Amino acid sequence: MPKQVLIDLLKLKNIYTGLGQVSEQYANIIEENIHLFHEHQLEPVLYLPKEFINSERYKNIHQYTPKQFGRYVNSVNPKVDVWHSLHQDPSHKPSKGCKHIVTVHDFNFIYEKEGLNKFRRLKKIESILKKADEVVAISNFVKLEVEKYIPSIQKSIHVIYNGVADLTTILPVKPTKFSSDLKPFFFTVSHISAKKNLMVLLDMMKQTSEYNLVIAGQCNNQYGKELKDYIYTHKIENVKIIGPVSQAEKVWLYQSCEAFLFPSLYEGFGLPVIEALQFAKPVITSNCTSLPEIGCAYTAKWEHFEPSYMLEVVKKHIYIPKNKDEIKFYIQEYSWIKNLEQYMKLYSL
Repeated sequence: MPKQVLIDLLKLKNIYTGLGQVSEQYANIIEENIHLFHEHQLEPVLYLPKEFINSERYKNIHQYTPKQFGRYVNSVNPKVDVWHSLHQDPSHKPSKGCKHIVTVHDFNFIYEKEGLNKFRRLKKIESILKKADEVVAISNFVKLEVEKYIPSIQKSIHVIYNGVADLTTILPVKPTKFSSDLKPFFFTVSHISAKKNLMVLLDMMKQTSEYNLVIAGQCNNQYGKELKDYIYTHKIENVKIIGPVSQAEKVWLYQSCEAFLFPSLYEGFGLPVIEALQFAKPVITSNCTSLPEIGCAYTAKWEHFEPSYMLEVVKKHIYIPKNKDEIKFYIQEYSWIKNLEQYMKLYSL
């Protein structure tokens, strides 16, 4: 009889967040590769928000949705052989007696929270990881973070890189907010927040009239307001914040930009780096956290954020010839099918 493997996809209810996107992509690769589960004597079970239950999308896969008290009483949760929490802070507890796998994406809260809130969050995650049978980190950097902040975990931590969807198959669409006079332009995309460190790009752009910068991403927060105010106050005319974009619009921006810039201070993985490399674009990142690992030899890194130096690094990297075949081979490391195959080995243990 096949092992039932439940995958917690409850973050699908927040589809435009990073974890929502990971959940969607993982569900899609499962749906496309049911035969691989059968070959390994496994049966996938999708743990879905109630609005996804009985949808045509996943009709060929067994489904559950949480019961009212599943957050607090694990005896009412589905009885399965393996329970995979796709992130380190699941809302529902696995049923008793099953093998529990937890994927750790980042420790953002260490840098974003203070005092008691940070302590409580860390203790909660520590409790979850200590009880888990298998712990997975999405990068070697995140593995080191787990070992640093939760040294009480006396178990091996697996590293399985996130998959990255192949955007090169998507038909590009020019963003409606894009102005034709912005070419040539650099591009960056993220959920705009302080840790993304975008302010340093504004100071860099004051050093050039040759290029423009397009910033895409959700920006209706305090940091987004600060960026807009800074652009207005300092009369930076070569920077445009265009807000959230669709996948097709993002593809157009990747295809059309001169370089992709990512000065983030904290990333557990750094999805946009691999997306930009799919289009063989020059990519320049900070030298922080997981970004040197994920970008490897195929990106340039800023060692500091002095504006003139940053611009010099960008211009230099633009003119370095790219070995597209080598880059294409490298980014295969981040395919969703490889991600799924590695998890199925854990499911089968």
